[in-house]
Amino acid sequence: DPPGFFVRQSQTYGNWFVLRGFMPHGLDPSEVLNKWKDGLRVYRYGSPSRAPDMVNMAGKEINTLHRSDAGFFHEINELVQEEP
Repeated sequence: DPPGFFVRQSQTYGNWFVLRGFMPHGLDPSEVLNKWKDGLRVYRYGSPSRAPDMVNMAGKEINTLHRSDAGFFHEINELVQEEP
């Protein structure tokens, strides 16, 4: 690995990198997000530098549960078809 970098090879086309910032009492949530944006760098190895796409999900509702009927297998099939 080049000095100062952590190189990892992905075995899939789709990747999620989920981070959680902890807020000391009284800290504005946007300050936590800005710390991630200013400090985290994710690059494709050998590509020019470009800031990662960041999505702030603070305060947003998201359903992380999979279906509990036959539709579950359709969800899994979508994921499998996206991969090499």
